[in-house]
Amino acid sequence: VLPPLELELRLSEGGETVREKLLAEPGDLLQVGELLSHARGPLEVTALELGARKGTDSTKRVQQAKARERPIIWARLVATVRVRFALHRESETLSLKQKLPPETELVVGMVLQLDGRAAVIEALHLRGGKRVRKAAAWDLKRVTCRWKRDGRGRRDDKRRRPQRASDEARKRLTDRGDRRKG
Repeated sequence: VLPPLELELRLSEGGETVREKLLAEPGDLLQVGELLSHARGPLEVTALELGARKGTDSTKRVQQAKARERPIIWARLVATVRVRFALHRESETLSLKQKLPPETELVVGMVLQLDGRAAVIEALHLRGGKRVRKAAAWDLKRVTCRWKRDGRGRRDDKRRRPQRASDEARKRLTDRGDRRKG
């Protein structure tokens, strides 16, 4: 087993660039836009640079690279991530975005506040298109929700038959049986 590699990291922080190191396994695939864990907090890879070693004049920016290629990783600290929410109501869909801490865990069935109202999570979609039941905010592509009902039952009250007391229902059923026998 090969030991982890120590890669050059250029970390953007408050308008300044700080030089640091990042440990990665030789076979790890690094990609622009990827989120990485770091001692200072989650990082988003903003660029990967190849060929920037001693004795090399030219560098090349790439979208992805293996850690064994020893790219210089340009990244920024991620304090919040923007999560996209799709709220469905009959034939309408409302799209909202909300900033959340990257480690925030969302779960199907969970109730959260969106646009000042309670919404229930129905599905979580990851960047690769996979649907999951639980995920951290920074892994999500989209969250599908519906507005939480205020305890009135299913859909609109207009579509439901009026509820009857159990005694009244029992009487109706008994009367029907009597009519059929007679």
